[in-house]
Amino acid sequence: MGIKLEEAKEMCKENYAFFQQNLKCLYQEFPDKFLVLRDSAVVGAYDTFDIAFNAAKKKYALGTFLIQECTREISVLNFAAFNVQFGEV
Repeated sequence: MGIKLEEAKEMCKENYAFFQQNLKCLYQEFPDKFLVLRDSAVVGAYDTFDIAFNAAKKKYALGTFLIQECTREISVLNFAAFNVQFGEV
């Protein structure tokens, strides 16, 4: 049985808040890496989004993790497993 949409949204919000609050420390440890975030913790750091996604989906169900690029400043483009949107709203 998969994760419910509302649970996935809440998980993404919590993990993204963790990322925002800890960006300075995370960048020092994982500069320019794609981080796999789960349960408000970094569970993996990878050179590309594709590598991060493939590694994460082997360990965790889709919708139960967030991948965020760790740059000096927060990137505008974010990915979530339950909804990907391109362009302006």
